[in-house]
Amino acid sequence: MSDRPDPEPTPLPNLLTLLADRDYLVEETLEGELPEGATVTGVEFEGCTFEACRLAQARFVRCTFTDCRFSGCDLSMLTLTDSRLIGGVFEHCKMLAINFASLGVSPVAVEPIRFEECRLQFAAFAGVALPAATWRDCDLRETDFTNAVLTAASFAGSDLRGATFSNTDLRDASLIDANGYAFDVRDNRVRGLRVDAGEGARLLEVLGLTIE
Repeated sequence: MSDRPDPEPTPLPNLLTLLADRDYLVEETLEGELPEGATVTGVEFEGCTFEACRLAQARFVRCTFTDCRFSGCDLSMLTLTDSRLIGGVFEHCKMLAINFASLGVSPVAVEPIRFEECRLQFAAFAGVALPAATWRDCDLRETDFTNAVLTAASFAGSDLRGATFSNTDLRDASLIDANGYAFDVRDNRVRGLRVDAGEGARLLEVLGLTIE
């Protein structure tokens, strides 16, 4: 086994330089990083692609993201203040402890928001309206969905161990092929919610029912 230290990450362009004096970007591909604590203010991104960007612990203030794609990005503990997210796709992203509750997520978009194969442990979606959103093959352990509107949402293949659902609107949502979820059906809106027979059986335990 080699005792050599792990190689340093390859330096990326500083996005502060790329965004200097710009407040509106359309269908551009952005590759770069923001230093920890760096702030981007008042920029509108429309149809842009963020490719392998390192944005952990950076701040976006009064920014709008419309139908943008984030691919292979590190967005952990990203702070989003007075900003808006309209549609968009997140794929293969690391998004630990990101707080969507502080972000204005528009339920009116051309396509509902999608998360695919993302790490979202300890993220917060409390109070956020995301009808028909998709979380596919995502790590959602310890994620907070309290008071969220998730009507017709899908969680196929996602790990929901320790996730919090309280006063959550799950009407017509699907937990088919998701795993690890457990919540009180009496404390949530669940009419039309679809679950697997095996995983869904745990939802009946709070009612004192056992399926054999």
